[in-house]
Amino acid sequence: MGQQKKTVRDKVIEVLESARGDPLKPKRIAEISGANYNSVRRVLYQLLSEGVVHRYMGGYILSKYMIDGE
Repeated sequence: MGQQKKTVRDKVIEVLESARGDPLKPKRIAEISGANYNSVRRVLYQLLSEGVVHRYMGGYILSKYMIDGE
């Protein structure tokens, strides 16, 4: 008791954090997180619009792993 249930957003960020800058596709993020694929895609688009993630090499990474100039 007292433990918060993780949201899809939390799970997506956690998976991308653990990837340490390796770009991951939505399908892979869904597999790792156990979240619904369509929910993962929706969250990724939201995170993209907020600047939290970037598209990179066909996948997504957290913005903090972007190298200046890429």
